[in-house]
Amino acid sequence: MAEKFDLHSFRRVLKNDRYEDVLRIYFCYQIGSTYLSLGLLESNIVSAMLMCNKVRVSQKIAAGMPEWQRVIEKQNTLNGSTLGSLIRIIEKSTINSSRIDYLHFLKSKRDYFVHRLYHIGPWPGDLCDQDVVALSRRLLYLDQIFRRATARIFPLFSDLGLLERIELGEDGALMMNVDDEARDGTSLRELLIEATRRRARQQRQEKP
Repeated sequence: MAEKFDLHSFRRVLKNDRYEDVLRIYFCYQIGSTYLSLGLLESNIVSAMLMCNKVRVSQKIAAGMPEWQRVIEKQNTLNGSTLGSLIRIIEKSTINSSRIDYLHFLKSKRDYFVHRLYHIGPWPGDLCDQDVVALSRRLLYLDQIFRRATARIFPLFSDLGLLERIELGEDGALMMNVDDEARDGTSLRELLIEATRRRARQQRQEKP
């Protein structure tokens, strides 16, 4: 039976300040951080695909279905898909395949982290300190890849011609569907840009 390791136990270990204990705790932290970064990356991919009218995911989503129901069905389908399936859907939705290689690169790193990393038996209690350090660095490398990719997903969809990206300088950027009615509606487009700028300024003022 596994030893109970709650918050109070965790604090005691940190106060103990033994190098090997802190090292193994950092290793476990890095596993968790990498997993969360990967989760956010996949969530951003789904969010970007959900925005795109060009991304069609299922024949079951009928053309006459109410818009809100279409969005729900599309989101459910995307959430239930593997990363490989999502990439294949993106490939079918764009004629610009030059940037798809980046998504395949991310999938290879994701597959290594989820499926193959544990084949070497990276269990903290069975590893010497040098191996724990080496694996922690490998995890940090994957963590950084997933974090950077998360910020690049929406610009990537713009490069693929699936979303329109309007740069707003220090106010960030506005992402729109390439076939959105607001694209040709100047007044609505300006309202969306102004609302985005106003929200960005409000967020800057709210920061401590």
